Amino acid sequence: MNTEEYLTTLTQQIRCKAARDSVSEEIRQHIEDQIEAYLSCGTSPEEAEKLAIADMGDPIETGAALDQIHRPKMAWPLLLGLVVFSLIGLLVQQYLSVRFPENFSPLIPSRIAGSLLFLLFAMGICFLDYTRIAARARFLYLGLCLILLLLPHTSLTLMFNGARTYLALGGFVMNLVLLAVLFAPLYGSIVYRYHNQSYQGILKCVLWMVPAVFVILRMPSSMYAFLFLCTCFATLIFAVMQNWFQVKKSRAFLLLGTLFSLLPLSVVFLYFTVFASYQKERLLFYLSPYPGNVFSYRLQMIHQLLSGKTSALTAAASGGEPALTFQSYHLTYLCASMGVFALILLICGLCCLILNCFRITLKQQNRLGQLVGFSSAFILALQILLYLAVNLGLGNVSLIFESIYCPFFSPGYSGALSSGILFGILLSICRFQNITREPHFNAS
Repeated sequence: MNTEEYLTTLTQQIRCKAARDSVSEEIRQHIEDQIEAYLSCGTSPEEAEKLAIADMGDPIETGAALDQIHRPKMAWPLLLGLVVFSLIGLLVQQYLSVRFPENFSPLIPSRIAGSLLFLLFAMGICFLDYTRIAARARFLYLGLCLILLLLPHTSLTLMFNGARTYLALGGFVMNLVLLAVLFAPLYGSIVYRYHNQSYQGILKCVLWMVPAVFVILRMPSSMYAFLFLCTCFATLIFAVMQNWFQVKKSRAFLLLGTLFSLLPLSVVFLYFTVFASYQKERLLFYLSPYPGNVFSYRLQMIHQLLSGKTSALTAAASGGEPALTFQSYHLTYLCASMGVFALILLICGLCCLILNCFRITLKQQNRLGQLVGFSSAFILALQILLYLAVNLGLGNVSLIFESIYCPFFSPGYSGALSSGILFGILLSICRFQNITREPHFNAS
């Protein structure tokens, strides 16, 4: 039996076809290494091949053993968590519509369809090999930039609050801004492409932030541009901590810290050179420790609801004060109705879900899976944690990030689609961890 016959027999025992090529390549490398060892001892080439194959064991038994290892692995705890929290989100919406009918609309088919869309995309992406997506990350990244840049200028979008960011397709309306989170896993793939380089590789990764940030700001959404930048720098810091760049950690952290500090400096520069008067007033309003009566009223109302004083709603309505935006304060109203224990239980559940996402990422053996998983988990965690901060009335965060999207609780098809894709990527990383090998990309 020669090498090709041995590999054919061995790979026939592996039921997962996607794993056969990587297993065959790995076993072939082992056989070639053994042949080289025997040749160095003076054995003839034919005899060296026979001895090397014999060392690998019976192909049927070896293939059966490898079949138990190289097979899809589903992240059942994460998948169960997605289903459970999707149901909780629907139940919370229905409960609040009954408890506070003046603030929350009843559960409607579109909300149920959004949850089903979320689970459908999560499961669909789960069965796709994420390494194939990563291989085309730069083209997908630039393609998404082009789509989000051009779509607002077509007749398919609707004007809302002075911006054409809502895409209308039949009876579906999607907020294009929420699709910006899809840049995160693509950026993780781009960072992987430049790993093993020196400071030049880090600077290339920083430059790749620019197109997406430019597009997101043009939409416009400074909030999601900030979230994306935080995700990018966190991903780079994670890669440096893992020694995946040929640099000194202290110098790399100093470089990244210097570059990140340019963000507030650029805001100061724009404040004195470009911003209009109303933009200056809005910025000062956001940064003020006590930003006006409107914000003070909002914080006061959140804190009263968190303490269980639902009478604040009646007082606000009789005084003509604006109600809290229903899609941003599900947990605040839930605490007002069911008590702080229900809120703590829900927060603990969401934190466990976030930690599970990072656990899946850190357990990966290949660097691509870790980088793509980390960037996806990080931007999901940012959205969920900021949503919790808004519902807890944590100072200026409640105003700046009031419109933040949170999976499971916020309505909308675009948010369900983008969140489903991100969670699906995490499921795919876990599913294919024992099947695909770490790919090698050309960094040029």
